[in-house]
Amino acid sequence: MRLQTFASVLVGVVLAGCSALKSYEPTTTMPVQPAAQVITRCLEEQPEDAPSDIEITEEKLSFTVQDGGLMGWGKRPAPTTLYFDSLGRLELFKRKGLWIVKVWNDSGIFRFRVIVANRERAERFIDAMSSMGTRAKSR
Repeated sequence: MRLQTFASVLVGVVLAGCSALKSYEPTTTMPVQPAAQVITRCLEEQPEDAPSDIEITEEKLSFTVQDGGLMGWGKRPAPTTLYFDSLGRLELFKRKGLWIVKVWNDSGIFRFRVIVANRERAERFIDAMSSMGTRAKSR
């Protein structure tokens, strides 16, 4: 009986620490330039290891992050490229007072996440990414 109680408490603690998926559907279509500006700003404002070499075209998003290493030692550049015509789902979470957008491709593979300070900015990032994806897929 004690083991069941411990297991129930442990499951409760683990679930309480998880962030909940928030509902949001893109509500606006942005022209290329404003969408690129929103995406760039969100990437540049990352709280840890902000990406560099950010490049956004109508076809793709490319950037580099410093990956790996122990306490900053041995980090190496890790380039990321996402073609907008392969953009999949965008998931919005809230965790520890911050908003997280997880970006997936259309094959269901997680590509990267973006952390922002408030829900409004997270939703604008989703709108911008969705606009670029819709435009690229319609070509």
